[in-house]
Amino acid sequence: MRRLVIGLGIAVALVAMLLAGLAVCSWAMTRQVEAQFPPLGRFVTVEGLRLHLLTAGQGRPVVLLHGANGAVQDFKASIFDRLAQQYRVVAIDRPGHGYSDRPAAGIVTPDIQARLIRGALKQLGV
Repeated sequence: MRRLVIGLGIAVALVAMLLAGLAVCSWAMTRQVEAQFPPLGRFVTVEGLRLHLLTAGQGRPVVLLHGANGAVQDFKASIFDRLAQQYRVVAIDRPGHGYSDRPAAGIVTPDIQARLIRGALKQLGV
């Protein structure tokens, strides 16, 4: 019985060390990617969260929202500059994506995202 308890303790310690190592690797990789691809725009604070956005141009506003795996960099690499020739373009990293903060409370529903994005647009006068 004693050997079983010792063996279980060693297994738990090894799993804990593995998880800690993975957390450190994840942190380091995130910092490396952020250094290669820094934020392009600026930040506004809505309900205590920083939302990253990119703005350019003048005229009627066009708001660009990326999909689940996207970021404002996707728009900058494609249609952003062309649209900015005729419109006031605002590209926003959705809450929890790109460089925008993620709300602390569990799942970020579409309602929560819409409320935060609306707050950012209101600050911009859109």
